[in-house]
Amino acid sequence: AVIILPMRNAFLGFRAYIDHELLNPHARYVALGQAARDVTPVGDAVILIQRDWEPDLALAVERKAFQVNFLNSYLFTCDRLDGANYTTLVAWIDSPDVQKVLACFSSYQQVQPGVYRVYR
Repeated sequence: AVIILPMRNAFLGFRAYIDHELLNPHARYVALGQAARDVTPVGDAVILIQRDWEPDLALAVERKAFQVNFLNSYLFTCDRLDGANYTTLVAWIDSPDVQKVLACFSSYQQVQPGVYRVYR
């Protein structure tokens, strides 16, 4: 019992980390969304770059959102950004799509990892 108890505690700590960090990305979506919302004026829109269509990030930002993911990134052109006043890019993942979208703007500033202010 002396050997099993420390290993059990180690396992439970590891399992809690996995559950919180890897299996429950909602907390990270909320934190990233709040950071983007703080730098995006009301009425402006954000561009979201994600692996798949996950609504948690768009809901956390509380702004109009245009989403680029692996299902539609091949359709993306800078012309698709003409319809709204996009001022923030939120990149949940590191992908070539981030540079592809940032190239549509004259300049940008990284506010924090994954959040960029973009300027036309």
